[in-house]
Amino acid sequence: MTELSRPVAADSPVVSVVIPTLPQTDQTTTVESLTKQTIADPYELIVVSSDTLNRSEARNKGLDAAQANVVAFTDDDTVPPCDWVESVSQAFASTSELICVEGPVSGGISYRGTRFYLSCNLAVDRDAARAVGGFDSTFAGWREDTEFGWRMERDGNGDCRYDPTIEMVHPLFGRSSFDPDCERRLRARYPERYRAVHSTFTNICHRLDRPPLSTIESVATTLGVTDAIHQQLQRLRWGMSQLRDRS
Repeated sequence: MTELSRPVAADSPVVSVVIPTLPQTDQTTTVESLTKQTIADPYELIVVSSDTLNRSEARNKGLDAAQANVVAFTDDDTVPPCDWVESVSQAFASTSELICVEGPVSGGISYRGTRFYLSCNLAVDRDAARAVGGFDSTFAGWREDTEFGWRMERDGNGDCRYDPTIEMVHPLFGRSSFDPDCERRLRARYPERYRAVHSTFTNICHRLDRPPLSTIESVATTLGVTDAIHQQLQRLRWGMSQLRDRS
């Protein structure tokens, strides 16, 4: 079953926000945050709820349904700041060649822009995204956002960049599970870009911005250690951040 709803509707929106989700998942916090945005221009919020589509397919369905030229993606458990939609709109308004923009993420996932294009904080030119084929569902669950961003860089007619003003708050723990097959296929499909982005590390764990933990986690995933280690390291990083905040 797939349901597409618009908790925020508008005529001629400047930004369409797309959230993929499951029928049993509570999106209340995210949706409420997105109904209280400070942007003065009209925008719309599209929720694609499906237990038959994977996340990539759900994002593509939202992309097809979007009325705005700019489409912003986030997850169903994030807390978008009140100026998030406005920041996305301003980024595209200020640069006519922009087709894809990522921003920083704080919370359970800490990200500062290393060309991984996290889908919890990603915005695109709708036509450019559709022209490159949207999200590849064969990567759904692991690396679909990175693969999409790299394809936008390679095949899109425009610029892809990081904008520090487009901030997103993520929950404590991510729900993606490390998939070694997807990781190997990504490396095989984009060998030069994979080497350039990862440098001395070899996997997605560079999304963490704490170098010692990034090193530990990159070695663990390279050796094929299961997702249990991945989740435990996330919890450790979060615990360390709590101690730091209290000091």
